[in-house]
Amino acid sequence: MIRNAVGADLFFPSGYYQALMAKAWVKCWVAEKENEPIAVAVYLSSTPRLCHYHLAGGTDIARETKASYLLL
Repeated sequence: MIRNAVGADLFFPSGYYQALMAKAWVKCWVAEKENEPIAVAVYLSSTPRLCHYHLAGGTDIARETKASYLLL
């Protein structure tokens, strides 16, 4: 979002992520390179076995290595 110069009003506050990740039905996958996170994808799940891709993001290295595609 920074690369696309979006307005600050489109960023979620950090409390949103903390509350979201505390839910049992939320899963977060992280891609790393040299033990550093480079991409993240957040999924919401429910029964029976439904999953919704909610949010994702990554660094420039994630873009170069296609790490976000791997997570999605």
